[in-house]
Amino acid sequence: RSDYFLPPQSLTGNSPEVSVTPSAGGDATITASLLVHDTQMLLQRRGYNAFSYQDLSERVGLRKASIHYHFPAKADLGRAVLERFLAALREWQARQAHLPPGEQVEAYFRLFARLVQDEGKACPVGVLETEYHTLPRSLQGGLRRLAAEHLRWLAGVLEQGQRQDWFSSSYIV
Repeated sequence: RSDYFLPPQSLTGNSPEVSVTPSAGGDATITASLLVHDTQMLLQRRGYNAFSYQDLSERVGLRKASIHYHFPAKADLGRAVLERFLAALREWQARQAHLPPGEQVEAYFRLFARLVQDEGKACPVGVLETEYHTLPRSLQGGLRRLAAEHLRWLAGVLEQGQRQDWFSSSYIV
């Protein structure tokens, strides 16, 4: 998949595997990346402040205590989500690097267009920016790094496009 806002399949196995017992009974093996993935879904649909460990517990079928064992605080889980977004963004950027600048910019904007089609998700940077002053400081820093990476990449592509005359008035519609 080329969309970093959607669950990147290539990242699913990057976190260490952990074993937990769900509240419904029975043994289940789940990875920390699964918890991060489901937190990502909640964050993109509701925002950071509008979901709780109870919401995550109900979504993944684990007791809250099991989630707290792996992510003692919600901020720990939030940082893991931001790290996942940053890693996925960088992977996405690397996959676009072979394209001409104009096509890279088009691909970038297609990311946002796809969000509208994906069950009510919103851009993670946009969601978190609206909550910036209420986020824990560690998440504010992670959000600044993620937003800065977006801007750094886009500015670089635009500069490259200007040098290569990709963005002449005939190109811009």
